[in-house]
Amino acid sequence: MGRNSRKALVVGINRYPWLKEKELGDLNLEAPVKDAEAIANILEKYGKFQVEHLPKDYDEENREIFNHNKGLESLVKIDDLKQAIINLFKPPLENETPDVALLFFAGHGDVKIKEDVREGFLVTSDASNTNFGISFTWLKKLLQDSPVQKQIVWLDCCFGGQFLSFDREANPDIEGKQISRCFMTASRSFEAAQEKWDGKHGLFTYNLLSGLNPENHVDGWVTNHILTKYIQERMYQTSQAPMCYNSGKTIILTTKSLNEPLGERRKNVPPYRGLSYFGQQENDGVFFHGRTGLTDKLIEQVKNH
Repeated sequence: MGRNSRKALVVGINRYPWLKEKELGDLNLEAPVKDAEAIANILEKYGKFQVEHLPKDYDEENREIFNHNKGLESLVKIDDLKQAIINLFKPPLENETPDVALLFFAGHGDVKIKEDVREGFLVTSDASNTNFGISFTWLKKLLQDSPVQKQIVWLDCCFGGQFLSFDREANPDIEGKQISRCFMTASRSFEAAQEKWDGKHGLFTYNLLSGLNPENHVDGWVTNHILTKYIQERMYQTSQAPMCYNSGKTIILTTKSLNEPLGERRKNVPPYRGLSYFGQQENDGVFFHGRTGLTDKLIEQVKNH
């Protein structure tokens, strides 16, 4: 594995100069870059992720930061985003493959229908009537072929639930691969994503930031299951319904135990949970493991029969 085994690509797109609506005018946004910057900060602080930023700029010490300008240099184009995603999930050198790879996207999402087939897209700055952006089908195929064993995708965009329309053939968990996944989208496949009333963050990202902060959790760490439960409970009565998909082993996302490796802290905690098992607490998933393959097969049987 590479020197840093936890890598993230964090994308926030505000600028859409060629997207227009007759009544609303331009479709530029205000929150996505701020969303991406906040997510990057918490992943670096509590998750020990090496983060790549888009759109990127550099500070006085030549450290990579987000570009907040409103000029052409702040645009995120389809070819650049596609190559960055490839480098994350299928790096050119095998020894650069991370243990954990995370993609966060904030910006416009769209769905196109052609011959009764719905296709979702992450919309890039150079989007037009013929070039929509990153296809969900392309992204899912890349994840299927990826050697990364722990894959995380979080999408704060309209119609993001279309990304979770997996079929049996597209799901690598049934092909004998040891892949664990945490996929979350801000809304369902037919639903728009909203910003908070103050415009500082998207509604989904606002709750995602709170859920990722280990200071908000008694155990002091956050796994994919803990985060899923937190998001679902916090957004239960909001104007949109986030979609969540977890499979494989538990993924530790963040921890406030900065002085010890991720995953070490739980080794010092007795796994015996008393009677709490009967409460079916997903938080305890970090202690109970095994039979993942059989569980996935059972889930597939229930889905298809």
